[in-house]
Amino acid sequence: AVPFEPALERLPSLPDHSVLCTHGDLLPDLIEALVRRGTVIDGAMDWRKGTTWVLTREDGVVARAHAVPPPDVDQV
Repeated sequence: AVPFEPALERLPSLPDHSVLCTHGDLLPDLIEALVRRGTVIDGAMDWRKGTTWVLTREDGVVARAHAVPPPDVDQV
């Protein structure tokens, strides 16, 4: 398993509107760790390649998160 702790530790100090990119095998563990810390997930969890996760911080803590599905490449 890929360690997710370094990414988790950086989230509070990143500037607003930061964009992060990671390999898919880290993301489920990172999101699950956020949930254990109280983050509310709006909607379904989506781990498909190309999914974007939007994290909302309040007072330096990730309070909410939601997944934006990948574009339908057949429609592009």
